[in-house]
Amino acid sequence: MNFERIAVIGSGTMGTGIAQTLATYGYQVVVMNSKKESLKKCTEDISHNLEKMVQRGKIDPNKKEEILQQIKTTLNLKEAIENSDLIIEAVTENFNVKQEVFRKISLYASEESIISSNTSSLSITQLSKYVKKPERFLGIHFFNPAPIMKLVEIVKGEQTSEEYILEAYKFVQTLEKTPILVHRDIPGFIVNRILVPTIIVGIHDLKNWSREEIDWVMHHKYGFPMGVIKLADFIGLDVVYYINENIDLIKTPKTLREVVKTRGLGRKTGIGFYNWKNGSPKIIAQSMTYPGLRLISVMIAIATELAHLDVAKPKEIDTAFKLGTNISEGPFEFLKDQDLEKAMGMLNDLHREFKSPIFDVSKFQERIESLL
Repeated sequence: MNFERIAVIGSGTMGTGIAQTLATYGYQVVVMNSKKESLKKCTEDISHNLEKMVQRGKIDPNKKEEILQQIKTTLNLKEAIENSDLIIEAVTENFNVKQEVFRKISLYASEESIISSNTSSLSITQLSKYVKKPERFLGIHFFNPAPIMKLVEIVKGEQTSEEYILEAYKFVQTLEKTPILVHRDIPGFIVNRILVPTIIVGIHDLKNWSREEIDWVMHHKYGFPMGVIKLADFIGLDVVYYINENIDLIKTPKTLREVVKTRGLGRKTGIGFYNWKNGSPKIIAQSMTYPGLRLISVMIAIATELAHLDVAKPKEIDTAFKLGTNISEGPFEFLKDQDLEKAMGMLNDLHREFKSPIFDVSKFQERIESLL
């Protein structure tokens, strides 16, 4: 199946990035939003991003214009959907909003088109109830920034046909990205299901350690491109909050709720746990005693659950995690490097603190044994 025309519904950060990516690889793209100012910002942002690439010598000016000509915008959903072979929904991460969007998409989508969601954590199976042909519905989850990040998670709902999973897989490869199949529809899929609870435990740990201490240890000792508190700010504290609520493995801490209400959402508003108003904050720790193995143990516990549930194989989980986070090692690679007894000790501590079954050591041991 050739996707000659692709509709992107939503022109926020993800919709804009996805549209730029598709147009760069020669696809005709139509971006839809009900707000004219949002569409204007979308095209301006894409033009600005491409101009930076011209200045860096990555593309020539003619290529920039060629890419821009591939992108159309519209305020009219019917106009966007009609004659589109693939539809990618990229509206706000809210189930009620998305279900209404899919109801409307289904009014205009052709019988042959594939409908997909860029959701980062919501159930594809549940969302599929709002389209006419759930067998032609799946998750195509790009990572931010979409033009740069090489991972795309392809998520199979309970009724998704294998035929369209394969079509999506081949499509992602045409974008020079790595598709990873998520074989079981589970909240957060692979990367966010591992990463966000890890961040949440780090935020909980602010009760006993400073943000700088946590972040310094995770960056310098464990190869994270930035520590988890800074990463929460970078992603957006509202995004972290909503994804964690959807995943529902660990209770969202009051600390996060208070910062969202009283300070800001992180980098995008200029302030969160850190102040971003003068650029990326520099991390200087007064102490380096934070036990980073706590967070590595969270990652390992969740990754082994994913493999045990046949969501993906350990190697695929590691690949997805590294490509989706730019962290140097995947959870199973970290597992090989750690003292298993110490990691299980950390899980015991985490189980006492959070009362989450994911940290139950006996179940963890069963998962490890089943994977050997």
